[in-house]
Amino acid sequence: MKKNILAIAALLTASQLIVSCQKQLDVNPRERILETSYYQNQQQAFTGLVAVYDQLGNQSSGYLTKLNLFSSASDDHYAGADSPSDLGDMQAMNNYTVNSLSGAPSYLWSKGFTGVYRANVLLKK
Repeated sequence: MKKNILAIAALLTASQLIVSCQKQLDVNPRERILETSYYQNQQQAFTGLVAVYDQLGNQSSGYLTKLNLFSSASDDHYAGADSPSDLGDMQAMNNYTVNSLSGAPSYLWSKGFTGVYRANVLLKK
């Protein structure tokens, strides 16, 4: 009885693998757009401009915003949630223990320079 159950399970697994491998996957071509072949028309130039401003507009979502970080480093509010170990990046700002490994300032720094890079590419193209 145990051998029959194992044989049926193996047969079902093998048939599922055979059926699933026959279908060709549809690859999303938007993931393969290269910078060298982009900026060919007005619509692509506009989406490139939107990508530049996306870095500025994205500062208002989530808890890692410039205003929230700067406020946590002042006496405006205390960082954290339920316990002192919550939101470690905010706690580092609140306690003045930020170092090069802290995520929040380096995250905002890299976001700013991503916007500068995108703007330079747009101007170059």
